[in-house]
Amino acid sequence: MSVLSIDDRPTVETEADKAKNDLLDLIESQRSGRILTGTIQGVEQSADNPRHAFAVLYHGEFKVIIPAAEAVEPPEDYRGRDPDEVLHYMLTKRLGAEVDYIVKGIDPKSGIAAASRLEAMRARRKEMYFGTDRDGN
Repeated sequence: MSVLSIDDRPTVETEADKAKNDLLDLIESQRSGRILTGTIQGVEQSADNPRHAFAVLYHGEFKVIIPAAEAVEPPEDYRGRDPDEVLHYMLTKRLGAEVDYIVKGIDPKSGIAAASRLEAMRARRKEMYFGTDRDGN
């Protein structure tokens, strides 16, 4: 099998290059508010407070966590149930769902980033209602 490069010289993306590009994506999202997309791959509970749940996504090798309060819009009525339990249930129903998020903080040494889905949803709504089309309208 032969490899045909698009430009004059063939290039290879190493694992270090991929990790660097993933980190740059996360940093750009944090600085500019750029929306990233990922799939919810798990739900974890905080070691400090097991009542708080987090949605877990992966951006390359980086683990992205979204607190339940920033991942789902809370219902108006909890029907007498504990709000943390309701948010945990709502997160588990979204396992495998593709979601947008904006990075709020990064720890490159541990490979963990914190993000907000609700902020990304607000940005999408703003873009939808106040954005322009191809013709500038």
